[in-house]
Amino acid sequence: MGINMTNSWGQVTDNTKQLAEMLNYSTVVAVVDVFTLNLATARNFAIEPADVVAKTITFSNVPTTAGLMLVVVIHLIYTNAAAITYPTGTPVSFVPALVAGTEYDIQFISFDAGTSWAAAVVGEV
Repeated sequence: MGINMTNSWGQVTDNTKQLAEMLNYSTVVAVVDVFTLNLATARNFAIEPADVVAKTITFSNVPTTAGLMLVVVIHLIYTNAAAITYPTGTPVSFVPALVAGTEYDIQFISFDAGTSWAAAVVGEV
């Protein structure tokens, strides 16, 4: 039995595959305090700051296909209160109030091949 959802046209679709892909995170470890998320290999990532030193998140290999909507989800396991700098193109106003010991799902969406990103915290555990 799949997970059925109704789309904006009123059609019922089975979204089991999409949900499985959303829950299948690629774990990335910071190298020299930078989390480099390779969009050629995944779109869903899990990261965890190992200490309280500030961290930066960057996207690499962003597809440049015209008209492609890019959606990236980061599952942030925020065990240590490290300041986070978000990818280039993320609005400077995006500064979520993160609490150590909490996990967050942060979604980034781009309609212009990664030049700019809309960002939102879409889940918290």
